[in-house]
This record gives sequence, C-alpha cells and structure tokens, in this order.
Amino acid sequence: MPSHPLDVVRAYRDRMKTHTPIPPRVVGKGPVLENMISGNDVRCPQVPRPLLHELDGGRYIGTDDLVIMRDPEGGWVNCGTYRVMVHDAKRVGVWMSPGKHGRQIARNISSRAALPRTGFLRA
Repeated sequence: MPSHPLDVVRAYRDRMKTHTPIPPRVVGKGPVLENMISGNDVRCPQVPRPLLHELDGGRYIGTDDLVIMRDPEGGWVNCGTYRVMVHDAKRVGVWMSPGKHGRQIARNISSRAALPRTGFLRA
C-alpha cells in the first residue's frame, strides 16, 4: 500500500517515462466484431443498462465506457468517459460536462453538421 496518496501519481509518472505504447493492429475478424446490430435492429433495451443510483434519471449504458472523438478543427483525439443514458429503444443522451474536451469537440462537430451516431457497446 502507498504510504501517501501522491505515491500512486508519482509511480504512474515514473512508469510513463519508460512506457512504450503497443501499436494498434487492424484485424478483419475477431470477438469484437461477432455481435453487430445496426439500423432498425438496434434496440437499447437489448444491452444491460443498470440503474446505478436511486436519484439517477434513468438507466445508463455508458458509465464505465470510453468515448473516442476527433476534433474536426485541430485533428487531435480525445478519449473520455461520459454518461450515456437510455431514453427509449432508439435514443440515448450523452452528458459531457462544460469545459471538458469532449463537449468542445461535440460543439465543433455540431456547428458543421449533425453529430455522428455511431456506438460501440460491450456487455
């Protein structure tokens, strides 16, 4: 156990100094591609959507998630965790706090065109 809360941060920073990322590998098939639902077949109730807190406004399919977006102006990529609440069988809402990069990217994208409607869920 760390003796001080900042010990974890220090250890992470030290590790990142020598960290070598593993390059991505594009594959044509694999478990991640085995269960695909698209178009009119998409139904949000098909995926697990827990009620996480009694004061939540609904059930969420995104809380332990990763949302990946590319900024249309600068080309930089943001990876963030955003709450995704199920509204009905075909619609979800994504909450991105003001000031967060994801919200800035969404605003930049929506000022040009409709936001992309692509999702990936793991069960």
